[in-house]
Amino acid sequence: MRQVEVARTNVLGAPLSRLTEKWRFLFVCLETRSCCAAQAGLRLTTTCLSLRGTGIADWETEAQQLMGAAQVHPERQWWREDLNLVSFPCLEPSVAPQCPWEAVAMEGAQSEPFYRVSPLLQSWALSQVAGTTVFLKCENVQPSGSFKIRGIGHFCQEMARKGYRHLVCSSGGNAGIAAAYSARRLGLPATIVLPEATSQQVVRRLQGEGAEVLLAGKVWDDANLRAEELAQRDGWVNVPPFDHPLIWEGNASLVRELQASLGAPPGAVVLAVGGGGLLAGVAAGLLEVGWQHVPIIAMETRGAHSFHAALEAGRLVTLPDITSVAKSLGAKTVTAQALVCARQCHILSQVVEDAEAVSAVQRFLDDERMLVEPACGAALAAIYSGLVGQLQAEGRLCPSLASIVVIVCGGNNINSQQLQALQTQLGQSGGSRAV
Repeated sequence: MRQVEVARTNVLGAPLSRLTEKWRFLFVCLETRSCCAAQAGLRLTTTCLSLRGTGIADWETEAQQLMGAAQVHPERQWWREDLNLVSFPCLEPSVAPQCPWEAVAMEGAQSEPFYRVSPLLQSWALSQVAGTTVFLKCENVQPSGSFKIRGIGHFCQEMARKGYRHLVCSSGGNAGIAAAYSARRLGLPATIVLPEATSQQVVRRLQGEGAEVLLAGKVWDDANLRAEELAQRDGWVNVPPFDHPLIWEGNASLVRELQASLGAPPGAVVLAVGGGGLLAGVAAGLLEVGWQHVPIIAMETRGAHSFHAALEAGRLVTLPDITSVAKSLGAKTVTAQALVCARQCHILSQVVEDAEAVSAVQRFLDDERMLVEPACGAALAAIYSGLVGQLQAEGRLCPSLASIVVIVCGGNNINSQQLQALQTQLGQSGGSRAV
């Protein structure tokens, strides 16, 4: 076969060094120009050609036939200059998928992060309550619906590179959805283990991502034991929802985005703490960008306050049960890294009642037209309940803050009916108080 001049060094970011000598395949990327994309109804067409031709003319002829099959006007010759022919060796058949294009697509899926740069929005309503500028880091618009895709996506990509073939994750909802989304992007099967009381809304979302869903136990800790058992199978790997350096490393990307958007450090960062993965990631990010002096207001709900209990005891504490309605914060024991973070950074641990968290959810819905779950409501309650002002009055927080960043962590475990049910359970009525 005549060697075609390489017009691109890779396809979808796949490094050619990963490919070994055996067979040669020709990958053709046909990139439509915007003016023809509308007529063709295409943005990008990618295919794998068989080795029929021996010269460049044969490849061009076959490419023309493919273009015709895509219903692109044959009289247009724009395809010739936009045609990129790449010839390279393919993976050995013993280690490659049946179709070599799948191997290239896998490489591309592993090379780019699965999260998106989330918006940083100034909130007029919360700024009025806090008496200073409040920014919302909107992680609820991530592809998986929460910040979890940052750390878990990073972890899953690394495990795929190491050759693991099946992902298993225990979750209260958000971590499982992030793992299932990552598995789908990587072309791997996933098994998600959830507590038995998990809402059908979350179960359907996971099944929609193609994951197998198992229910085990009353709380996340029970589900995690089952996930650890499954991970002993050959080729399987357990995806930790919060307790792993790769998870923290992925979550640290959030702070780099804050630095890029704000330039100067904020007066404080407010976040919710469950197992401690977000806290550990934000602390690592603050250290990385030189913002370790920025206070972190770490919010929990009573009945899921394992971090606060650990700080008071000076060691890890396992709660007897999770009694809070904020089930996404429901880890009986926080990661040990959270206590390390408390020594490295300025962390103010605060606990609010379920009623305050749910009230914050309703007020945020009224103020910003975004529905979030009670776990996120715990962070928002730092503003709505007046805790920030209280910390300032006590001298624990600077009386004049340049700005406050609230991490809106996500909202998979909520809908309007569930919010109404929670309000009824807690003796609240719908609607928010006046600001």
